[in-house]
Amino acid sequence: MGKYGAVLELVPPPANLSKASLAELGRELCQHVVGMNPRSVGEYSPSLQVRQQSSSPEGSAEDDNFDQGYRSDVSSEDGEQTELLRQDFLLDSSICVGELLESHGGPMVARFKRFACGEELEGEGESQ
Repeated sequence: MGKYGAVLELVPPPANLSKASLAELGRELCQHVVGMNPRSVGEYSPSLQVRQQSSSPEGSAEDDNFDQGYRSDVSSEDGEQTELLRQDFLLDSSICVGELLESHGGPMVARFKRFACGEELEGEGESQ
């Protein structure tokens, strides 16, 4: 058993997935949350992914400005992506989490929580 865990909510749950497939998707997404430690759900837009992938280092000044703003909006100080839906998927880095969800019928992550075993959660430990 590991030190970290995660829970998340998919909205709406995909009707076309079996319970086993939905459980597998949820397990893989929780593994991703534990391993990649995103700070927020964020937003996924296929057009942003295409634009990000097609921008080249020799791009125009407009591309440079776009890339600068994109990074500052969704990256931490160490350059890591902090929005869940835009992170490369832990188990298949050729796609991002948003693309994974899109391939499963488009459910969205409403919220998630990453926690450490033994961690005191907000509101816990207060005497009543």
